[in-house]
Amino acid sequence: MEWTQFIIFFLGVFGLFIWNRTESRSDIRHMDMKIDAIRDLVYTVHKETQASLSAMSKETQANLDAIRKETQANLDAIRKESQANLDGIREEMKDFHEKLYEIKKSTSP
Repeated sequence: MEWTQFIIFFLGVFGLFIWNRTESRSDIRHMDMKIDAIRDLVYTVHKETQASLSAMSKETQANLDAIRKETQANLDAIRKESQANLDGIREEMKDFHEKLYEIKKSTSP
């Protein structure tokens, strides 16, 4: 092999080596850009999901508070109605016992 052939061979191999490294770096940069884009997308989706969950949590809490107030109002109304019914029954029983006592008193010798 002559010197010129050796130099041409060496320059060809060296050129391929440099070209391969350049392409490799380009591929790495391309993959880094894809990874960064995916990371940004995941971060954006995470933030949107977090905001959505926060809004749903606030809405759910407001609904629960409204249900609690409504339930408490219904329970208070039921308690008042039950108390009024009990008071009415007590009055009727009191009247009944008074009349029964009067009947016993009037029929006893």
